Amino acid sequence: LCQVPGNRAQPSRLLIALLCVVGGLWLATGRIARRLSAPLDELAQVARDIGQGNLKARAGGSCHQPDECGVGAEAMNDMAARIERQLKEQGELLAAVSHEMRTPLARMRILTELARNHGAPEKMCNDLDREVVEMDALVGQLLANARLEFGDLNKRQLSAREAGAQALERHAAERPDLIVLDIMM
Repeated sequence: LCQVPGNRAQPSRLLIALLCVVGGLWLATGRIARRLSAPLDELAQVARDIGQGNLKARAGGSCHQPDECGVGAEAMNDMAARIERQLKEQGELLAAVSHEMRTPLARMRILTELARNHGAPEKMCNDLDREVVEMDALVGQLLANARLEFGDLNKRQLSAREAGAQALERHAAERPDLIVLDIMM
């Protein structure tokens, strides 16, 4: 590549040298760019995961760096932890409020029965009972949603025979003609 005194430089050698230098710089800058953008890629992935509902997602390695990416990763992790805690507390509050609403509904049922026994109009008692049942169903839906959304369900197997027997126990006085049959499939 160096010129010998008295010889002219060949253009092909100069072009090859220039291409080697440009190729080396291109490879070096590519590696540097990937290394610089890796923490941002990680932060973007964590943000996507949190946005899709995975509140356990956290930024890992880039969080411990003293640069802007480290500060951003630490802020992202703090935000995800706060959101996770707030949603958990919201679910617990919703479940507690829904549970506490059932006590006055049970009292209203008892008061309706007492009113019915003391000669209150049947239509009024039936209307009150229907409203209490609807309110109880709404509270039950709130409880179910809180459990579903926040993963507090206790799953267990239930046989159809057991469910039928429990239903008969609850409504035996109303329908004495119902019985549970064992049907093998």
